[in-house]
Amino acid sequence: MKIFLVRFGFISILFMLLSAGLASVAFSDRFVYYKTIETPYKKVAWNLHLINRKPENVEGKLVLLGSSLIQGGINDSILSRAGIPTLNMAVPHNGNDLNLYFFEKIQALKPKEVLWLKGKVPFTGLHKLSPLLYKPKELVARGQALNGSFIHYFFKRVKLSLEYISFSLFQGDWNLTPEQLDFIEKSYGFIPAPGIISQTVYLEYSSGEVLRNDEYYNLYLNDYTYQKEKAGKGPLRLVLGKRQFIDQVFLKSNFFRNVVSQEKFISKAQEKSKIQEIEFSKIYIPLLIDAMTSDNVNYRRRFFRKSSTDMENPIALPSYRFLNDKRYWSDVDHVSADGATLLTQIYSEFILARKLGK
Repeated sequence: MKIFLVRFGFISILFMLLSAGLASVAFSDRFVYYKTIETPYKKVAWNLHLINRKPENVEGKLVLLGSSLIQGGINDSILSRAGIPTLNMAVPHNGNDLNLYFFEKIQALKPKEVLWLKGKVPFTGLHKLSPLLYKPKELVARGQALNGSFIHYFFKRVKLSLEYISFSLFQGDWNLTPEQLDFIEKSYGFIPAPGIISQTVYLEYSSGEVLRNDEYYNLYLNDYTYQKEKAGKGPLRLVLGKRQFIDQVFLKSNFFRNVVSQEKFISKAQEKSKIQEIEFSKIYIPLLIDAMTSDNVNYRRRFFRKSSTDMENPIALPSYRFLNDKRYWSDVDHVSADGATLLTQIYSEFILARKLGK
């Protein structure tokens, strides 16, 4: 038994050392293109091409960083025509780690300002592409804790390292197709969400479900109590106490949800923006729930939860009721092409007024 344990321990240590070595392999941009160009994350290839081949296009611009909410929600060509030179560098899926990756790539290229997506609730986990873009020591140095999210990331990185070695050995002649080249040569990064939300989903969502969802988002402002529960006593108080416990210990937990690490990524970008003298702000992009919810509900509400990295109030409108129309939505989370046009036009006026100090 003792010999078995010694051998098992030796093999385990050897396995971890080998994994650590593989995870530390640096990937080429060409491999990143290969892994993303035919996926919903093809904007990664567009961003890298812009940074590597057209760095002068970043100087003096307003750069948008975030998820598909910004990628398909703010049209950088409309903002540019309105007198706000802009580049939309957002990539689908939430993750301040991915935003930080591209912020660090562009900081020396002298953008004028960065607008960073403000989530309705703090982001959790890690972006799905972090294993492709960060080596473990790089991620930890930027604030990532050694928790469940890191373990998941680490083994995905090892798997990608093996794939990268195979790619380097056997696919050395891989190149972008003419269609892919056309995409990465585009001047602007706006990619609208496809289609229009179905009438069935829109009606179901507006039938009362939206109010329940909105009240759920705002329970933390209302003593974790739904309005219909206000008169309840006795055992109900135990239920409310459990809601608060779950919210504080699990939903905001760094070990289970990686929330603290996600905020540290923003802090790192804010520190670097001060050094580089780049203006840094957050911007909120509405969901369908924000357009449908009345401004006069009988509970306390906000569009988003405040967080430790909200140095100033994020850019947001007092109401999004102007988007309460089926044609303005692709699904319950993303505005449609028409919705993006309207939202961008209104935000352009708001941003210009803010810059003029009005």
